[in-house]
Amino acid sequence: MTQTTAFLLTLLIEVPLAVLLLAWAGKARGRWGTVVLVAAAASLVTHPLLCLAPVSTRNPAALVLAEGLVTLVEAAIYTVGLGLPVRLALLVSLVANGASVGIGVLLQTLGAGA
Repeated sequence: MTQTTAFLLTLLIEVPLAVLLLAWAGKARGRWGTVVLVAAAASLVTHPLLCLAPVSTRNPAALVLAEGLVTLVEAAIYTVGLGLPVRLALLVSLVANGASVGIGVLLQTLGAGA
């Protein structure tokens, strides 16, 4: 999978999930555009850094560590960019990144990401 494809897949998964979670929490009303932009910006900041890290599905410990750091950075972006409580920002980031990495690993395993 190319880095461009991986980034587009990340956006396709993480942005809608973040919007849905924040709508469910009552934090998106009246500011949908801002929520979408902040969610996209969070991935835009962290995805290139993750691509530079020496991680792969063959090294689960490194992948978990890298994704954990990405989750923390994105939670900080959600907190600052949207004024979210830290716990909600962590939850949104954890769910979005968990889904994204899970689908990415699944695609790699199935050979679709080759």
